[in-house]
Amino acid sequence: MKDAYIVLDYSALETQLSSVMTPHLKGYVTAKARAAHGTKYFNAYRATEPVGFVCDMRQPLKALHDAIQFIKGRLSSIRTSQVKILIAGHGQFNENRGIVQGGASGTMLGVANERIAEHVQRITSALQGQWIQWTLSLCVCFAARPKTGYADRVTQDSDVEDSMAGQLARLLRKKLPDFTLKANFTPVSIGDSGHLKANEERSQLRKFRLKQAEELARNQYARGYAFWSNLDSTEPMPLWSMCFTSVYALKEDEVSDQNVTSAELQESFRHEFLQLAEGIAATDVEFAESLERNAEALGDILNYRLVDLRVQAHQSSSIEKANKVVWTCTKGQLSHTVTIRES
Repeated sequence: MKDAYIVLDYSALETQLSSVMTPHLKGYVTAKARAAHGTKYFNAYRATEPVGFVCDMRQPLKALHDAIQFIKGRLSSIRTSQVKILIAGHGQFNENRGIVQGGASGTMLGVANERIAEHVQRITSALQGQWIQWTLSLCVCFAARPKTGYADRVTQDSDVEDSMAGQLARLLRKKLPDFTLKANFTPVSIGDSGHLKANEERSQLRKFRLKQAEELARNQYARGYAFWSNLDSTEPMPLWSMCFTSVYALKEDEVSDQNVTSAELQESFRHEFLQLAEGIAATDVEFAESLERNAEALGDILNYRLVDLRVQAHQSSSIEKANKVVWTCTKGQLSHTVTIRES
């Protein structure tokens, strides 16, 4: 096994535990070690020996020092020819300046590309003089996607220089004359095999369209958006939700991306909702009062929720052989190749 794997885990900086990717990243290096079975070189490598190291980037100086020592240990025991650095964190389709943080509380720029490039350089400069091929991969959602026109279909002519990966590649060129940098255009995750998976382009384009429809619905049905997003609401929300989801389940086959805002569907849904809700209200005074109180805004309440639930119901499918961009720097000369592998 000639390769060494270094993971820069920027997700460790997240304050919300659900946004931390560390367990999956440790699974990534475990999968790489498992794949090393049967690839021993003259018995110099034990299959149980770790082949990767995960850097907790909450303490970058210590983590990068330990990563360097790990690589040096590999060099002393076996001729490592390739070091693969996985840069992991959260990305956003309209942010190309680096990794974002914040999660459900709202995202903002967390770690700038300049800082990421400095961290990579700290590793590579400590190993100057060694014959090492440096390969970097971005486990960052939308890393290869151009910020401008992000909702457009990716093609060979897409302006990938306008992406996070493009910005980072240009910064790395000043610090490392030879490297390869790989990135995907859609949300990414780590598969059980240790390979990155990315959402299909067509699935992502549909999600963009649905999200744009939801943003329009927020304005068009403002009272409905306010009703469902009020976390301090005193309305009997469990009953409202139960009635809505019950009717939606009955009519789901009739709902499509194209007709979700049509007057015909909205009126049909309102009729079914009132039939169910009034039956419950007959034995629940609080719900009856809530229905009466919100009678004027009922159209907005139901129409917004129809669009919102359509967005939430969207399921993205991911594949290993997804569209990608590969940046190659040879003796300081940077170029890129866009690979469109999806039909």
